[in-house]
Amino acid sequence: QPTKTFCNFMQKVLAKNKICNALDVTIDYLLENEYHTPTSALEKELLNTVKDMPNEKRETLLRIAKVL
Repeated sequence: QPTKTFCNFMQKVLAKNKICNALDVTIDYLLENEYHTPTSALEKELLNTVKDMPNEKRETLLRIAKVL
């Protein structure tokens, strides 16, 4: 018998599938920007440094990075 957690997960998947069907896109397309796996040590270090910053500092950092 499936667990309650698994059933909740499947309900979410089915709901997302309905959205995808309505938009005529795949789930992968819908979620492609949701998850990102860092590919280099530098990228991992940068993400680890930024993840705990307040949003205001992240926004400032983003503006600085765009100027560079």
